[in-house]
Amino acid sequence: MDRAIDTITGLTRNPDQIIKHASAFFQDSRTRHVAAAAAGAVTLYQASKCLKASLTYRNVNNGVTLPKFEPSQEIAVITGGCGGIGWRLAGDLLKKGLKGVAILDIQEPQEPLPDRAHFYKTDITSPEAVANAAANIRNDIGEPTILVNNAGIGTLGPIMKEKYDYLKKEFEVNLLSHWVTVQEFLPYMLEKNHGHVVTIASTSSFVALGEMAAYTSTKAGVMAFHESLTQEIKWHHKADRVRTSLIHPNWLATPMTAPLFAQKTFKTFGAPIFIEDVSRETVKQITDQVSGQVIVPKSLTSLSYVRAAPAWLQEKIRGFGTRNLIEVGKIIEKQMAEREESKLG
Repeated sequence: MDRAIDTITGLTRNPDQIIKHASAFFQDSRTRHVAAAAAGAVTLYQASKCLKASLTYRNVNNGVTLPKFEPSQEIAVITGGCGGIGWRLAGDLLKKGLKGVAILDIQEPQEPLPDRAHFYKTDITSPEAVANAAANIRNDIGEPTILVNNAGIGTLGPIMKEKYDYLKKEFEVNLLSHWVTVQEFLPYMLEKNHGHVVTIASTSSFVALGEMAAYTSTKAGVMAFHESLTQEIKWHHKADRVRTSLIHPNWLATPMTAPLFAQKTFKTFGAPIFIEDVSRETVKQITDQVSGQVIVPKSLTSLSYVRAAPAWLQEKIRGFGTRNLIEVGKIIEKQMAEREESKLG
């Protein structure tokens, strides 16, 4: 106490010291207030994120939390499963202990099938072919409870050069086949009120670029189909335990996309992703038994907001991507011409 009195007495005899200590006090006070405000803002932000996550989970999952995932009771059908995302996904699901995985593809597998994987050579655009494959699946493994519509084809090129036959095939494989497979495999899931329909779409579902009109159109259509399907499962069929997941991968790292990411400006759209990234997120949706839309990578989630942006900004984004694709098209054409010349030489 005496020491405190001496300090105060000393300060009163030295005005400069009073100013110095007062300044330090107010500065420290401001710091505390700023820190408190920042902490409050962070707390509010975290609380809002938790609330958003809770509301999202509750609404997209119909307010129903499912029991623990039992892989030994699940059978998956994967279209286009002989390569790329589909092949990796089949292997990753089997590692989780699924009873079996049925791969539907027009192409033959390039590697030996994993244990409990079954291949059915199928034209997924044909209802008759899919029905025949489904009958064999039910006989060989059982009733599928997971459907992954993964098959897709596409090329770069301007609208005026699109060949109608390939254009038709692209829409049949990428979009119309979803009606075929859903009509074949969904009824059992609805009957049991258990199952999961997964749709592999693309980030191009949100941003339509020139030079890939057909592909972008099919992926935008796939997103619309999936969202409509989700509503029908929920409201028309009242199957509140059947899950639906829509996966939007960004550009995959493949030999075809290598020239694209060689363009420095295109890297603004993010680095290419790998098939294991897409498979990991898809498997998580299935084993967590949750519905929803997932953009891969998550750092590009903002792409889903492009349609809400001002028209001028939307046009800037689409124009930026299209200009890069045009340059890539030139590179690919040059490479193809060089290969043809080397064959002739």
